[in-house]
Parts: sequence; C-alpha cells; structure tokens
Amino acid sequence: MSNKNPFEIRTDLLFLAKDYLEKQQELAWEFQKQAIEKLNENTTDVTKFLENNKPQNYTVSDLISKATEMYNFVSKK
Repeated sequence: MSNKNPFEIRTDLLFLAKDYLEKQQELAWEFQKQAIEKLNENTTDVTKFLENNKPQNYTVSDLISKATEMYNFVSKK
C-alpha cells in the first residue's frame, strides 16, 4: 500500500475516470463503425442512423462525475 496524499489520490482517480470514459467512447465509435458496415450491406438509410446514434464526447463534468463516483466507491468501508 502506498502513502499517497489526497491530491495524488484525486489525480489518480481523475486519470482512471478519464481512461474509463475514453474506453467507453472508443467502444461506442467501434460499435457505430460496425453498424455502418452492416447498414451498407443492407442499403439502409445510413444518415438517419448516424444522426440517431452518434457517440457523444465526454465533458469535464462527466469526467468529474465519474471520478467522484469512483472516489465514493473506494471510500466506502
């Protein structure tokens, strides 16, 4: 176990939250890419699909919220 101060712990949690949100975004884009390939095979309206299923970029607020959620989880006894 390391002896990190609260600032180091918060920094670590922000990086974990950032990594988590980036992975979620990466998976969403990969899903969209695969769906587009399937839609192209079926000649369905790709534009409509893209408008309804576009992955959203995460915000600073999302990052802080996820880091807070992770912090609350690790601070439970």
